Amino acid sequence: TPDLYIRGDFHKSIKGKATEKGVMIGSNVSFARDIERKYGNIIYGLSPEAKKRFVSTQLYPRLKSYVSKFI
Repeated sequence: TPDLYIRGDFHKSIKGKATEKGVMIGSNVSFARDIERKYGNIIYGLSPEAKKRFVSTQLYPRLKSYVSKFI
């Protein structure tokens, strides 16, 4: 099984793509399917703590900046 942390190839390859149904997240490295089979799609998710950090440090400031242009 490929190591998920030592070189970071898998993590570096994870990308998101907007779709009509939301965001599709995945990896295109050759061993991604092996990792997905072993750990499931949960490997592409964010923990509750990471979601909060993302909202407060990335999403909210950008959304606020965007909305302020219109009000």
